[in-house]
Amino acid sequence: MKKYLRKKPAAATLAELQGQIDRFVHIYNEERPHTARGCPPMRAWRALDKATIEIDGQNCWLIPRSVETESTRPAPSPFVTGPSSTT
Repeated sequence: MKKYLRKKPAAATLAELQGQIDRFVHIYNEERPHTARGCPPMRAWRALDKATIEIDGQNCWLIPRSVETESTRPAPSPFVTGPSSTT
């Protein structure tokens, strides 16, 4: 991303910088070919079968612990007592 931004005119505002970053993310995920798969990474990811579970009539993806991050980890329930259920 740094190389991409260095080639662009310096952003005058945060909104302009965010636009440049958003464009980079789009190119990186949607347009450039994945080095091992020969197609854009998001196309390769969308083509993969994903484990899902139905909750209240909606299919939800199951995220393996190995790829779980702070942003995907559910918040601990205030109703659970005892050892943490997120470990």
